[in-house]
Amino acid sequence: MKKTALVFSLLASSQLCFADNTLYQPKDENTPSIESITMSYGTPMRKELALNGATSGLPKTAYSGATMKLNMIGGVAPYSVEVTEGNVDIKDDVLTIREKGKIKLLISDSVGSSFTYSFNPSFFSTPDNVIRTFSQSEKYCSKLGGSLPKIEDIALFPTARMFGYLFSEWGSFSLNQSGWYTSDQDISYKLFRNQDEWSSMGYDGHISAHLDNGLVYQTYDDAFARTTCILK
Repeated sequence: MKKTALVFSLLASSQLCFADNTLYQPKDENTPSIESITMSYGTPMRKELALNGATSGLPKTAYSGATMKLNMIGGVAPYSVEVTEGNVDIKDDVLTIREKGKIKLLISDSVGSSFTYSFNPSFFSTPDNVIRTFSQSEKYCSKLGGSLPKIEDIALFPTARMFGYLFSEWGSFSLNQSGWYTSDQDISYKLFRNQDEWSSMGYDGHISAHLDNGLVYQTYDDAFARTTCILK
């Protein structure tokens, strides 16, 4: 079992909060807990997920190289984090997710109070440099042991509580330093394939999502686009 540990001080964060209006109330101010998670930490696209008292489960999506920082409340700083399950790197109090699977963290404060935090996100494959038609994308994901995502898995949805969507949790893939997008790529390279169908004017096609802004587009099945897969 791989174990990695770090020690970090309390982070005062002012990033955009993707949550509802419920105030976060720790169970006990003497007990450490996670107030929020700063996603895509260290990039121009960093965002904050407020846990609102949740004790597990966030984030709900991930990809190799995704960075996050835990913002603690309660207990006595500094805090330490030990990775007891999952492939996660820790450097300078930033966690970097490396591969799919459940992640379990043991978090302690300086006087020994501790708790376990775990999440098992939907994991998205890093797009390669090949552009594919829809049928080619389906076959590619199948070979990886996964499937094409649905549009609600990846696109940016303007809802109050943005949990469970790739773009809503991690931000623009032109700014979060994921390596999935470069500015000189043409439009076909900036689109994700997915499995949702449309039938405008009788033509066969599916919806795709833009790597830069998460907006959705109607795309013919024989058009070329990049591919990300949800790995099972």
